[in-house]
Order: sequence, then structure tokens, then C-alpha cells
Amino acid sequence: MRTCVGCRGRAPASTLVRLAVDPGSVSAIGQGVPEGRAPSGIPVVPDHGRRLPGRGAHLHPDPACVEKAVTRRAIPRALRLAGAADLSAVERWAAELAGPEDRTGGTDMEAGHTR
Repeated sequence: MRTCVGCRGRAPASTLVRLAVDPGSVSAIGQGVPEGRAPSGIPVVPDHGRRLPGRGAHLHPDPACVEKAVTRRAIPRALRLAGAADLSAVERWAAELAGPEDRTGGTDMEAGHTR
């Protein structure tokens, strides 16, 4: 069982998506900004394979949970990041989840909670 950092609901780890610090950026931290990347913080990415090293934070695959986690600044806190976090990859992933249709209200059976 894991806790979603967005809605704070508990669910089996298999139904949540793990977030972790992008391992490619770890070596670049402290050595300036990598070419082509804005200095917006430590990149956090969805870890669908659950194999990236380090601490993880878990979220329901639901744009509402992502929005709550970003608003509450729960992701950097759960990952224990010392500096600012770049959540652009997580926000892109959430936008892909939402898709073109309107997803207001209803029950998300996969995530196991009500939005």
C-alpha cells in the first residue's frame, strides 16, 4: 500500500504511478544548466517501470490528483528535494491523461476514488 501525494488516499502500489528525480539530471546538478534546458529546478519524471534510483512519490493516474499535488507542493516534499522541482514532465503526463474529452465529475474505477 502506498499513499497518493495528491489526494492522500491509500492504494496498492500497482494502481499508482511512481515519480522520481530524472537520473540524467543528477550528474548535471551543480555543474551548470545542461544545454537546451531552462534552469527551472530538479526534473521530476513519471517512473512507469518503477526502476529509477532514489526516493519515489506516488500518484493516482488522474489529472485531479496531479493538480492537487502540484498545488500543495507535495511532490518535492515527498522526494525530499532541497531546491525547486521542475514538474513539466509530470504536468505533460497529466495532460495526456486528461485527453481531449471533458473529465469533470464521476468515479475513476482504475484509481479507486471519486474525483
